[in-house]
Amino acid sequence: MKIGIVGAGIAGLALANLLDHAKYEIQLIDSAESLEPIGAGFTLQPNGLEVLRRIFQDDNPFREAALVSTSTIYDSQGEQLPIDIMGELSATNKSYSIHRGDIHSALLRNLDRKIGLYTSRRVERLDDRSTVGKMRVQYENGQIEKFDLIVGADGIKSVVRRFVEPSGSLTYGNGIAVRTIVPRTENDQKYQNFQAWMGRGKVVLAYPVKSGTKLNLAFYLTGGNTASSSWSQPVDLKWLAKEFHGWDTRLQDLIARSTDAFSWKLADLKPLSTWHREGSVLIGDAAHAMLPYLGQGANQSLVDAIELSRALNQANDHVSAINSLKKLRNG
Repeated sequence: MKIGIVGAGIAGLALANLLDHAKYEIQLIDSAESLEPIGAGFTLQPNGLEVLRRIFQDDNPFREAALVSTSTIYDSQGEQLPIDIMGELSATNKSYSIHRGDIHSALLRNLDRKIGLYTSRRVERLDDRSTVGKMRVQYENGQIEKFDLIVGADGIKSVVRRFVEPSGSLTYGNGIAVRTIVPRTENDQKYQNFQAWMGRGKVVLAYPVKSGTKLNLAFYLTGGNTASSSWSQPVDLKWLAKEFHGWDTRLQDLIARSTDAFSWKLADLKPLSTWHREGSVLIGDAAHAMLPYLGQGANQSLVDAIELSRALNQANDHVSAINSLKKLRNG
């Protein structure tokens, strides 16, 4: 069986690592010219950790992670609030903060050499009408390729989703997320764990990444450049500093360390009526994009990957696999 995985992000790479390479011919297809370890930090929760431990036989992806066992929450003026979100979550299971690029690079290095990896291939459209039992993929350059199964792991703006569920639409709020990574200094012992500031309709998160040498900062606020046609864009650091003028001086110090930052529109995906159609299936953000919360976008993508891989590895064909996955997801 020939499987095409559209999108070589965390979901697509995890699936490619988990599939039975002896049983399937696997192709990873991505529109990017090259696969770079881009992105920001997120928290690896127990559901995602379990999947990564199945993929890796050692601590490969966790070498540059930081254990998150507690959290300190402040109001805008730096007064500590009686809340410890991460302490409650990590009471029985470990959580880690890590840079997305570190996970992505580890998954990419771990790929079996038998897997075909093709960049600069932008999928234009899919159809299943030309050959019975086959999915036909047309690329932007006009090239056509046939697969037994297409997996849409191509993110929140999924092309595959337009075929699977044409009515699927994103919901945009009046908010943005701003991400930046700043150096961590010798005096930053207080940032060994998860920190947050909340107030005035804004939230800021700070936690260590890159073996604790950097701090990931995530700002969630209303307004900004939400009307722009660009999905993400650079942020004026003077504007960012102004937005948090008068806040806790510790937070202002962190903002002052930033040399660049990018903003993203906050959006989620309305529940789809279906996440599969004929010889195609959706996973990750393509299936259930969500607002950022405790890294669950990435963690749920990892869970999708292992569930689909188990169904495919245990089935004789993709139809049986999808039926098995339907039973699992529908309880």
